[in-house]
Amino acid sequence: MTRAFRPRAFAALAFVALLLAGAASAAPIKVIIDTDVAMGYPGHDVDDGLVLLLALNSPELELVGVTAAWGNYTQQKTFAKARELLAAAGRSDIPCLAGARGPGDRGRPTPASLFIANAVTSRPGEIVILAVGTLTNLATAIGSDPEVAPAMQRIVSMGGTLAPPGRWPLGAMLDLNYGADVKSARLVMQSGVPFTCIHSALCRQTVIGPDRYRRLIETAPFQRELIARETGGWFRLNLIVSPQPGTPGMVPWDVSALAFLVHPEFFTANWMRAEIDDRGFGYKTVVAREEGLPAGSGINAPSRVDADKFWAWFFERI
Repeated sequence: MTRAFRPRAFAALAFVALLLAGAASAAPIKVIIDTDVAMGYPGHDVDDGLVLLLALNSPELELVGVTAAWGNYTQQKTFAKARELLAAAGRSDIPCLAGARGPGDRGRPTPASLFIANAVTSRPGEIVILAVGTLTNLATAIGSDPEVAPAMQRIVSMGGTLAPPGRWPLGAMLDLNYGADVKSARLVMQSGVPFTCIHSALCRQTVIGPDRYRRLIETAPFQRELIARETGGWFRLNLIVSPQPGTPGMVPWDVSALAFLVHPEFFTANWMRAEIDDRGFGYKTVVAREEGLPAGSGINAPSRVDADKFWAWFFERI
């Protein structure tokens, strides 16, 4: 009896272990979203707002908090909009903190930078930062205590216009997130935290043209009326002046960063040693100094996204 029992007991234990492993692998990703959301303000981009709504409707994520960055609009406006969108989605329980008002606030503690620092150090290795605005809040948090950077699991950041050395890309002016505060972007990129750069050339592989926009405002299962009300003006402007030449419509820039966080398998990895170039007139870019590095070396600046999988995910979650 003893000999017969042991294999069965071992099999039962193995089955339980497999179940536990499956549950652990399916655990939601803990994330703080640092954003300069301005959806609905006339003349301002709407992508950050789409990121928040997508994140709030994604069971793959546990939204630990939202921190308001300056950039797409003033910090006061982005903070107000972040709170507005959380309330509209019935998630005012999620902490929302005001951050830096401009690059001059780098190094000055704010509710946002303190929240980021405290959250990651209290749960080391557990929290991902999704940075889809200027990086002043994140730089201040990292610079506040040497324990902060090692406690961050990783950073997924939208910003930069990738270019090889010696070449200044035509789309460099699109790099607002890094270009508006180069020192913060450099500090974050060089902090030692695993860093993914979702650059503008990658984002421009996905465009919301007229057909996709019609589908968005007519069939989106989550917050459809809010999306239609707050994105129409920006979409019409982008039909006239599209950031992707030859393809009328709006680029959902920051949404690519969220897509990478949830589904990195949609993207072609591209590991490199890179730095931020300071030429130009107020806008900067990320320059690749050495590409084709082994996975985990330098930063990951993906080169391609599977557009079919991206759009299937987008319309399922939005």
